[in-house]
Amino acid sequence: MTEEDCADLLRDSPLQGLSKEERDELDAELSEEEVTVALQGLQSGKAVGPNGPPMELFKCLGSKLAKHMLAMFLEARKMGALRWISGLRLLYRCRRRKNRLRNAPISLFNTEVKVLAFVLATRLCAIITELIHPDQSDFMPSRPTRLNLRRLYRVLQMTDHQTGEQAALLSLYASVA
Repeated sequence: MTEEDCADLLRDSPLQGLSKEERDELDAELSEEEVTVALQGLQSGKAVGPNGPPMELFKCLGSKLAKHMLAMFLEARKMGALRWISGLRLLYRCRRRKNRLRNAPISLFNTEVKVLAFVLATRLCAIITELIHPDQSDFMPSRPTRLNLRRLYRVLQMTDHQTGEQAALLSLYASVA
């Protein structure tokens, strides 16, 4: 698929876009306040990446470290590079480690990458509900799954009663998928 094909596909798609103000807000320079909020908001006690200090150290230094992290993020944006190195580890889900089908690979990112991801996710959280269709409720803030379950139940009932056709339901177990 060429770049022109991609542009044509996106131009003709019914996907909702962002307004100029929303794009500018998402693309704005990072602020020291955002980095400080991210440092305080991230969970402690999580595994760190291949060569990074733990989150507890970042939280202790808090606002003193925020301006230096901000400078690093701005420089990385200008250069177009940030250390996105992660350590890949296997988590064993059952007692027998030989059952490889049950293993779950995870990536351990460095703490500074987690801080930047938190800042960007916080920005995106303000507009994400406008971009994602209301039917998508999983992994969406402020959209309980019960609404989709109620909608699904009504669709199944309506299909059976109004059209006389049978309907099928496919469900994926999210923690395994």
